[in-house]
Parts: sequence; structure tokens; C-alpha cells
Amino acid sequence: NFENNYGTPRQLQIASGNFISSMAVEQQVWLRLTSVQSATQPKNGWSVIQKDEGKLVYVPSPCVLHFTWSSISQVDLRTNYPDSFSNDLHTIKDCQFNAQQHQWEASLLIETSGNFQLQMSLPDGRSSEIGYFLVEPRLENISLSSVICETVLTKNLGGFSRWKPLLDRIHKLNYNMVHFTPVHQLGESKSCYSLVDHHKLTNQICEEDSDLSVQN
Repeated sequence: NFENNYGTPRQLQIASGNFISSMAVEQQVWLRLTSVQSATQPKNGWSVIQKDEGKLVYVPSPCVLHFTWSSISQVDLRTNYPDSFSNDLHTIKDCQFNAQQHQWEASLLIETSGNFQLQMSLPDGRSSEIGYFLVEPRLENISLSSVICETVLTKNLGGFSRWKPLLDRIHKLNYNMVHFTPVHQLGESKSCYSLVDHHKLTNQICEEDSDLSVQN
């Protein structure tokens, strides 16, 4: 479960393809991790995220993501969510024991979208499997669940002067977002994602007397 700033519990939708609608800045999101009962259990490679939570957790942005777990031995909670020092797996600092709830707690301020890893490790070197949490992108004036996106193969649009009437057709079909494949010069395979030069536009876009160019 996760709670908003007013403490009202709401069910966290995970591992089902359902995204959470953003409610407010700095939502409070709670994620219960697998308990580590002793130094001899569990075996190496246990699941860091409880099975009923799923292995992939969707998290809104921005929020404060709280992790809680039970353990009688020292456990390091590690993530590659970027901090000011590293984008590699690093230990989340300031883990605290909540004596009232009999659990360990750690928190992250979530502001960057992307897919991030989570792992527990014991002092003897054993580590859990890597779990994942997916931080949703932030969109202006539209909820993520309302996006109706059309992918356009840029290389098939022809010269840039022809784009507007083609995109008008997409607009009339009530799409509210367009995803363009790269506009850069393509490699020998002509695949939309096989780029040979990031500093030049593909020949299919450029026309005679065109002043189109790539700007850094």
C-alpha cells in the first residue's frame, strides 16, 4: 500500500500493466520488502520484493519511496537510482530501525524517471535477486493513462515539406502524442534505429534547397 501526504491508504497497482495516476507532489509510496529472518536464511538469490508485490513495481514521480523490511541481521539495501556520487549499485544510507513497528526503514526522494534496480546484501557476501521499480515519466496537462500514441517511421514520411498534412491525419484520428523514430542518417541496413551519423539528417527528410540541420 502507499499513502498520500494526508495518510489515506490507497492500493499500489503493480506488475499488472496498470499505471498509478499522479496525485500530488511528494506522494508517500510504501514498498514492503522480503523479510530476512536470520544470518543463515535465506539462501543466496532470494527475491528482494515480496511475491505478492511482483518483481516490477510502478512508482509515480515525484514521490518519497519508503522501503520497509524485517531482519535480525544487518542488511544493506542497494539501488542504482542515481545520487550525487554514482549511477552504479550503491547502498542506501540512513537506514533506521523503527522499534514501534519492529522493522527497518529507508527512503528515497524520487524525481528521475526510468527503470531502476534494487538488491539486498548480507555481510557474508550473499545477495538477493535484483528487483526493479519503474518510475513513471511526468507529463504536463495529461495523465499517463490518457496517452494515445502513434509511432511514425520517419524515413517513410518523405521530405519535411510533406509532414504537416500527414500529421494532420493522425491528429484527426484523435491521437494526442506522436513518437518519431530517429531523424538521423541511417546505416546500410536502413533500419529506423541503425544510425550511422548522429550529426546529419537522413536523406529522406532533406530536400533540395532545404536548410534543415542538426543542432546540438
